[in-house]
This record gives sequence, structure tokens and C-alpha cells, in this order.
Amino acid sequence: KFKISLLICGSEPIGRLNCRVISWIPDFQHIDLKFNFSIIHRLYRSAKMKLQICFSDSIIVSSEHAKSRLTAMIGKPLLDRQQVLVWRFRVDVGIGQVIPNPKILSKNYGLDAGSFILCPMQLTAHKNHLDVLLAYSKCTPEFRQDVKLVFTGGGYVKSNSIFRRLFFEVQAKELVNDIYFLGKVDELELHSLMKYCLAIISASSYEGWNTVIEEARCLQVKNLIVSSIPLHLEQLKGTTALFFPLGDISKLSKLISSLHNTNFSQEVDYSTLKSTAEAELKNFILSYLV
Repeated sequence: KFKISLLICGSEPIGRLNCRVISWIPDFQHIDLKFNFSIIHRLYRSAKMKLQICFSDSIIVSSEHAKSRLTAMIGKPLLDRQQVLVWRFRVDVGIGQVIPNPKILSKNYGLDAGSFILCPMQLTAHKNHLDVLLAYSKCTPEFRQDVKLVFTGGGYVKSNSIFRRLFFEVQAKELVNDIYFLGKVDELELHSLMKYCLAIISASSYEGWNTVIEEARCLQVKNLIVSSIPLHLEQLKGTTALFFPLGDISKLSKLISSLHNTNFSQEVDYSTLKSTAEAELKNFILSYLV
């Protein structure tokens, strides 16, 4: 009736239709983060993923790494490599154009621009907040006096065992005046913290495609310190990001310490960001959809 020639859908299989169907598989959390799912939920997600492949002409994944994994997991003849499309999502390149004056951070938290490093991650086990805290604790007292460590994200409640461990380490290592737990903040305030921080750290052991990194790129955060998992290496290829082996607290501490007395910069070229995003979208459409 509506003469649909192309349908791009989310994660639910919709059956065979008289048009081209492209489905999205966002990640493999049920395989890599089994502790977050019940056995029933894992079986459900695995079955749903296979149904998506059966009833779709193409599958979209978020990275080349995910494409390789999906191909290896499903195998032929059920999955042909040409069916898998890679679309690396971006965020609004203009998010940095509505950031308030940095004085708001000084007023709300006592933080000045360039005086803190930021770990803006949900408080879950695979984000490895404890590694960040322990690495920071190894920095010199002079560094910790000049540069504070700020954690944001959901999950910072007393009932969370990870938070209890973090708070114990803060007290044991006498870091009460050096570390801020801000919890979940609104989007505008988070982007303000990201824009005016000295560096952003992601010590994650798993990501589908790291949204924080994409937001940091749009905000032109100068210093990114990230774990060298395959996804991060792909996402930040060709950039000046600093990598450390997953779980290597000593290496992470050295990278954090290397930021001491560096110049804080917040120059943003939005025209370049916008043209890059538009070029990627155009290339995706010409390559896969036309």
C-alpha cells in the first residue's frame, strides 16, 4: 500500500517482508557480560539475534570488530560476510555550542577549568572504576593537589558493592579531598564537565561503541586516556589518544601523571566535525543503501 522499498528496524525480528530489510545488532553483551543477564535472557537474546539474521537482508553493527565477531559466531551458510554493514554512530556535533560558562562548575563543585580529570561512566563492573581510582592514588601528592579526579554516572548509591569498595579505598588512601563522586548529572552539566576537564578516562573492558568517546570528540577534549581493547583501538585510530593495557594500573597512573602542568585547551572546530560526520553518512548511503 505504501510502496516501502527499504525498512531499517531495531533489534526485534519482524519476519519476511516485500521490501529490503536492514536490522541492527547493537552489541554482544549477553555473551561478553553474562553476569548481567539470566540464563533465560541470554538464550532469548541469542535466539533473537539469529532470527534477525534469518529475516533480514542486511545486518548493521557498530564496528569492524563487531562485524568480524558476528561472522565468526554465526558462520556460513547462515551468514554471508557481505550481509554485514558497519555504521559507526556519531552524536550531535553541535553539543559543545550550548555549554555554559565554566564558572558554573566552580560555583557548583569548586572545580576550575583544566583542574580535574573525568571518568563519566555508569558504575558497573566492566567499566573498571577501581582501576582508575587506584591509578590516581599512585600519583604524587603534588599532582593530586593540582588535579582532582571526578566520577559521574548512575549507580553511585550505598547499596552498590562497587561504590562501597571505591568509598573504602578513598578513605583508606586518604583521598577524601581529592576525589569527587557526583553521581548522575544532567546532560548539559555532563557536557560542561567533559568540555572543561583536563582529560577523560575510560578503563572499560567492554564497549559496543563508546558514546563517551564520541561526545568527547565532538567537544574536542584534548586528552583521552583509554584501555587498549580492540573497540577503542578502532574507534580512536589515527588520534592522539593515550592507550594503556587493560588492567595495567601502573601504566594508567603514569599516563595520568604525564598530564601534570600541561596546557589546558578548549579550541573546537565545529565545521570540520560537521563535514566529517556528513561525509561518513553520505558514504554509508552510497555504499549500502542506494
